[in-house]
Amino acid sequence: MIEYAGRGSSAPGGHRRLVSALLSLTIVGLLVFMSAPTISPTLAGVWPPHAVFGYTYTADGVTPLPGCVVTITNLRTMDSIIWNETHAEWDPSLNFYIVYTYEFVNGCYFGDMLNVTATKGSLIGWNEAPITDGQGFDWIDVVLNAEAFTLNLVTGRNLVSLPLLYYGYRAGTLGLSPGDTVSKWNSTTKTYMNHIVGLPVNNFAIISGAGYEINVPTGTRTLTIYGTIPTATQHIDINVPASGGWAMVGFVGDNTTRHASDLPHMYSVPGAIVAVSTWNPVTKIFTNWLPIIPYLNDYVLKPGLAYWVSATANGTLSYVPVAPPAASFTWTMDGRTVNVDASASSGRCGIVSYVWDWGDGTVPDVSSSSTTSHTYGVPQGSVPGPPPPTGMWDFPYGIVGWIHDSDGNPLSGCLVSVTNKRTGDFRITASDGDGFYQVEVGYLYWWQDGDRIEVTAVKGDMFGSNWAVFDWYSGYSWMDVTVRMPGPELISLAVTDSLGRTSTVAQSVAVSEWTPGPTLTSPANGATDVPWTSNFTWIAPEGTNYHEIYFDRGGYWSLACHSNTSSIALTFTPATTLSWCVRSSSDGGLSYGPWSEIWSFTTFSGAPTLVSPKGENVSVNAVLTWISCEGANYNEVYIHTWYTDAYYYTAESSFDPEFSPGVVYMWSVRSSFDGGLTYGAWSPTWWLKTAS
Repeated sequence: MIEYAGRGSSAPGGHRRLVSALLSLTIVGLLVFMSAPTISPTLAGVWPPHAVFGYTYTADGVTPLPGCVVTITNLRTMDSIIWNETHAEWDPSLNFYIVYTYEFVNGCYFGDMLNVTATKGSLIGWNEAPITDGQGFDWIDVVLNAEAFTLNLVTGRNLVSLPLLYYGYRAGTLGLSPGDTVSKWNSTTKTYMNHIVGLPVNNFAIISGAGYEINVPTGTRTLTIYGTIPTATQHIDINVPASGGWAMVGFVGDNTTRHASDLPHMYSVPGAIVAVSTWNPVTKIFTNWLPIIPYLNDYVLKPGLAYWVSATANGTLSYVPVAPPAASFTWTMDGRTVNVDASASSGRCGIVSYVWDWGDGTVPDVSSSSTTSHTYGVPQGSVPGPPPPTGMWDFPYGIVGWIHDSDGNPLSGCLVSVTNKRTGDFRITASDGDGFYQVEVGYLYWWQDGDRIEVTAVKGDMFGSNWAVFDWYSGYSWMDVTVRMPGPELISLAVTDSLGRTSTVAQSVAVSEWTPGPTLTSPANGATDVPWTSNFTWIAPEGTNYHEIYFDRGGYWSLACHSNTSSIALTFTPATTLSWCVRSSSDGGLSYGPWSEIWSFTTFSGAPTLVSPKGENVSVNAVLTWISCEGANYNEVYIHTWYTDAYYYTAESSFDPEFSPGVVYMWSVRSSFDGGLTYGAWSPTWWLKTAS
């Protein structure tokens, strides 16, 4: 069995008294070295004594980890000094250690490589550095970020490898029993080198990613190996005789997705891998994979095991050591809103993006967050932005299409929302009697070539969505939508790690029917002569406390506003036809339920009816007359020629201007119902030409 156990980590900290002493020691030491004409190759007799010190940290390399036991080993002599509670200056509240090299029994020389290993509980980490010539101390910090890997060996022959990067393991320091044999294979000379544990002969270094044979005479062995798993691509050089040969290899990392059939693709020489063999230490049988029968015996390449590889040419095996990410998520349903949580997704290289496909035809959500939500059949846009500045209009681009049911029948009266997923801007309309809809988006400040546009259609409990990339050059993007009753939806999650590798998972979720949307009450659908300032009212669903009201007069103009009650008073321009609808929220506007039906109304124009004069040969003494709307008490008269214009004001329904002979005049009138503070719509413009 192969098992991994995570290790912890640590960060910088210090002991002021020790650091101060070290600085003093350093200055004195430097003065001694600088004053001496030569430097002895040995540290013996140097005063002040040479020190090795440093700090211990958790795996993040930032957080101090105090109270560690630190072992400093001279890798040339294998002498060790242990920093623990037996040292007078050891303090369990500090992440600091200091030892002096004169404590090594067999002495030290400049250039000796020191290994510093720190442990605390199940945590372990190490660092290595040489003793530096010319200074009184060497600073070696340790991050406790190692992991443990367990090798379980049986009686007899075991083919193993070390899947962790580690420090200084040798054949005799793996934790085996005296009399066990560790063998390494030389693929070039086709010979073994053997080390019998307990004897000083051939105590060779153990290399990560290489394969070894361990022979256990009797019983079983459990070896716990410590090291780290790299994320960078790893390489294994295979050298064989010109006629070809066998190499014994293993793999660093925790990746269990590789198979024997992947090795030829990992090798730098195409076609040079002709066989891969694995050993079963229990049954004592080899199993071979051959590229000529790639589907047979295509076993998984497991961490901790070694494999024989037959190659016809020298080359390099290259592979990514860490396993791909694993996508996973949980979900809860609240009506038609699904809340998802992908924090259980895992990846040693970290998850950098989450892509959610909701299964309903909407634009997939791409996020760096592991949690999000989606409401089925409800437009996901935000409040539309203000109208664009004057002079910034462009051609009338739009989104058009047909709305039909699952049988292909056209559906009229569907509420259709068109949302720009980049900006959140949206427009709402209704499908006509033929199931057709169209929304002009024509202002390129909001809508750009390449924007992802989503169309959602709702009618009763039925809903449907579609999306496409907006095509600026064609002018219109065509998107049909099929609406259907709610049912199970298949949510798909794709996660990507920092190496660009992906993993997907899908789950089916149940979507319930709608809770009713608001019911519009006033002004009546299709109403005309609606006062310019009117109170818009609706019946809100039970339990709602906030409402979004949407008005649209077509073209480029729309308005979204909000209310805490089931009514809102607004003023619109005269003689304007608008559509409106409402959706309600039970959480103060964080999320919304379905839209109401779309109603329309036309505001009162208030425009006067012109009576006379118009046409040719009008007398220069003619009087302008009109019929004002009931309730009007003041009028504005606009008279202009090709070269002049002027405004006049009167409380009467007539005006006596000063005309010149032989001139063409244009005139129109608008009325006020509040003494000139506000005005209604202008009348049509008439023209006249005075007699010469």
